[in-house]
Amino acid sequence: MQNICKFIPPNKTADHIQPINFVLETKTDTPVFLSPCTVYRMHFVVSGEGEVICGDSTRRVKKGDIFFAFPAVMESIISTDNLKYMYISYIGIRAGAEMERFGINYKNFVFEDFGELYELWAEALTCSPELIDLTSEGLILYTLSRIGSRLPCQQRNSNDPSTYANFLLMKKYIDENFANTELSCEMIAEHFCYNKKYVSTLFKRNFHLGIAEYINTVRINNACALIEGGHRSVSDLAKAVGFNDALYFSRVFKKKTGCSPREFIAQK
Repeated sequence: MQNICKFIPPNKTADHIQPINFVLETKTDTPVFLSPCTVYRMHFVVSGEGEVICGDSTRRVKKGDIFFAFPAVMESIISTDNLKYMYISYIGIRAGAEMERFGINYKNFVFEDFGELYELWAEALTCSPELIDLTSEGLILYTLSRIGSRLPCQQRNSNDPSTYANFLLMKKYIDENFANTELSCEMIAEHFCYNKKYVSTLFKRNFHLGIAEYINTVRINNACALIEGGHRSVSDLAKAVGFNDALYFSRVFKKKTGCSPREFIAQK
């Protein structure tokens, strides 16, 4: 079977999970896949084996496993034995809330032995275009519920939805204003009329990253996208994603990706 990618029409209701696309991916020809995500992704391993590097954590995956990718967290997928998987990418306030509910994050992103879900995933991928939005959202929720059903009750998180919604609004603000060189925790706190300490604590608790680190991650992810789109000037890239200093931009870029901007450009 060839690779498949189905795009899904947008749902304007903010508290829904909004699937973006549904993909069957084969990783036999490309040994490493680097993904600076801007969305969540839920993967189901169809066959083969491989390694997934999410942030600074590495896990093995095999047939029947489920693994996740997260906004602004660098991920590498390495096929060691004809790895093939399906995935759904998605966004939405409820998406983040449900992931948090079950403790799914960049430190805990692989869930083993869900092979019984294969037929459900395979059937969902073949559904009609008119129903792909409902089918995909339902599949995400059902898969999350199956993961949650295996967790002890004490491992399930019950965050206040309104507090989590505040966090997501702050994240959205960063995602939309990363190119502003003045963007900082202080600026975000002032914009939302919150105490700086509250903003910092809320962000770390929900995203497991400091605000400054997240801002830099978003900037580097967007720099990678600009390079993919044909940008070649390091100084112009730095300015475009919110860095005043091209040298500092290069240091942050290498820390996040493992190579300098010039090396990344040369690879492309």
